[in-house]
Amino acid sequence: MTLLFDENFPPYLPEALRLFGYDAKHVLDDHSKGIEDTALFAEIGLNGWTWISHDKGIRRKPHERRAMQDAGIGAFIITGRSHRSARQMMIFIMQHIEELLRLDENTTRPFVIGLSDRGKFEVLK
Repeated sequence: MTLLFDENFPPYLPEALRLFGYDAKHVLDDHSKGIEDTALFAEIGLNGWTWISHDKGIRRKPHERRAMQDAGIGAFIITGRSHRSARQMMIFIMQHIEELLRLDENTTRPFVIGLSDRGKFEVLK
């Protein structure tokens, strides 16, 4: 399964994950900066990718939630502090990657799951 990191993550984070054998991409690998999330959702759904973002406000954006559901994607939202250094973010993702992948594989799509600073996964409604 491919993890697609939103542009609010450093582009070298998925590159580093690939060095550890994970299938990871950054949105800027194939798209220009500033692309609207809703424009990506159909592509993510068609490819069966999993979207990872910092966009905690997704709960307050019904048009984005609807677009995610319509595309049938799985998404993980980092709901904790959004101002981690790149190093801290890499450590945080690596600490939780196996559980994230397990949930991705065992959760029926569409889904949006938050990941808190405490490493707690929670289905977002």
